[in-house]
Amino acid sequence: MNSTAKKPILICGIQPTSTLTLGNYIGSLLPLIKNQDKYDSILLIADLHAYTIPLAIQKISFQTIEERSWELIKWVIASGVDTEKTRIVLQSDLKAEHLELFYFLLTHTKLGELQIMTQYKFLMNRFKEPNGTEPNLFGVLVYPVLMAADILLYDSEYLAVGEDQTQHLELCSELSSRINRLYSCNIFPSKLSPVHLGAGAKIMDLVDPSKKMSKSTTNPDGVIFFADSPKEITQKIMRAKTDSLNQLSLDKSQEGIHNLLSIYSSLSEKSLEEVFESVKSLNYKEFKEQLSKLVVERMGAIQERYSQIKDQDIKEMLKKNSDYLREIARKKLELIYSTVGKS
Repeated sequence: MNSTAKKPILICGIQPTSTLTLGNYIGSLLPLIKNQDKYDSILLIADLHAYTIPLAIQKISFQTIEERSWELIKWVIASGVDTEKTRIVLQSDLKAEHLELFYFLLTHTKLGELQIMTQYKFLMNRFKEPNGTEPNLFGVLVYPVLMAADILLYDSEYLAVGEDQTQHLELCSELSSRINRLYSCNIFPSKLSPVHLGAGAKIMDLVDPSKKMSKSTTNPDGVIFFADSPKEITQKIMRAKTDSLNQLSLDKSQEGIHNLLSIYSSLSEKSLEEVFESVKSLNYKEFKEQLSKLVVERMGAIQERYSQIKDQDIKEMLKKNSDYLREIARKKLELIYSTVGKS
C-alpha cells in the first residue's frame, strides 16, 4: 500500500471452487479494480469456505482446492487487481485467527438464526438423499458464522457482497451488536455497510439467459471461462441463445440479446444505450462476431498476463500480506479476550 492516508477497510472474498468466468470478471473483479483507490481492500481467497460441503460430496480433494486457490490468485492479478492497493491473502494462511474468532462468535449464535438461512435450506434440499435422509451439512449451517469472523477480525467497515449474502451480512451485524451489548463494549463495528462497488452487470448464462452465468454450471457451453481459447470463446458467443426477431433491442424481455449487450457494455465501458446506438444496424450474426472479437481480445490480454506471473512473486506477496494481517488479527483477539474478562 503506497498511500499514507487512512482509507476505510473493504473486505471481499472469492471461493476457489473452480475456474473464474467472464461473469465473475464483469460482476465482481472489474468493480473491485475500478474502486481500488477508494479503500484499503482485503481480497480473501476463501479456501476454508471451499470445504464447507464435504469434499466427498464435491468429489474433489484438498490438493484440488490448493491448486485452484493458486490459479485463482494468478487470474485475479492478471485481471488487473493491483497488489499494491489490494491485499490478497489466503484464508488458510490465517486459519488459526479466523477459526478462533469463528468459535467465539459461534458461542454467541442462536441455532434458529442459522436454520432460517435460505442458502442452508436450499443446499439441504439439493443434497438430500433419494430416500429422504438429510445430508451431513453442518458446515453449511455454520458457514455464515465463519463469514462473520472473516469480516469482524479486521474491523472491516465495508463489505463487497452479492445479493445471496444479504442474510449472512445481517447475521454478522446482529452478532456484532449482540456482543457489544452483552459486554457493554464496542469491540466490533456498530455498523456494517454492504458495498456493491458500482456493481458490475449481472451476466447471464449464454445457453439459458434466465439464470446467472456460473462456474458451477452443468453445461459449459453457456459459460466463458478465463482459460477458454479464442476458438472456444467465439463458438460459445456465436451459439448463444437469442430469439427469432434478428433485431437488436434494449428490451429486457429479449433476454439473450440483452445479456450480450450487457457484456459488450461492460467490456467497452460504454452505457447500454451507447452500445445499442453503435450496433443497432447489425443483425444478430454480425453483432455476435463483433462481440466475440471484443471478448477474445480482453481474455487474451488476461491470459498473457497470467502466463507471465511468477510463483515466487506470489509466495512473497502472500507471506507479506499474511504477516501484516496476522498482527492486526492477533491484536483484535487480544482485545476481545481482555474485554470479556480473559487475562
